[in-house]
Amino acid sequence: MIMQVVGRVERVGWGQTRIRGRDTRPTYVPNAHFVQTAVTNMERITHRKFEATVPIRFSDYALMNDVINRIKDRLKNIAKLDVLSMPFRVSFVRVGSYCLEIEITCYFATKSIDEYLALQQVRWILMMDGLVDALMVGWIVALMDGWMDGRCLHSVLV
Repeated sequence: MIMQVVGRVERVGWGQTRIRGRDTRPTYVPNAHFVQTAVTNMERITHRKFEATVPIRFSDYALMNDVINRIKDRLKNIAKLDVLSMPFRVSFVRVGSYCLEIEITCYFATKSIDEYLALQQVRWILMMDGLVDALMVGWIVALMDGWMDGRCLHSVLV
């Protein structure tokens, strides 16, 4: 049986552990469960991983190297981004069904989820501002996939 419990450990007893979930409901887990289960202690993390895929139009393929370099430059200006001890990658990864995909992987040196979310917002604003204005790169967002008469239809917002 696979059981996933997310929350804060409140009490470890002889036979069971009480975990308080995000909804403040206590969950009692037999200690035997922890023998075969990996446990992640979020209090001891040092970094938070960020992964994103940036889709650009096929017609902007000539600008791809400029886009990748600008994304790298913009990301390096964020103070909490760790480019020395953690992986930092911005690269073209695949030709998607309706776009070219650039993948971003980086780590922010923060434990706080609130600070991490704020850093994500800053990162997106910096990247979008510099790329759209300077290079006139178009972003593609898929709105809907559907099938008609055996053919795949893509509704795309450019």
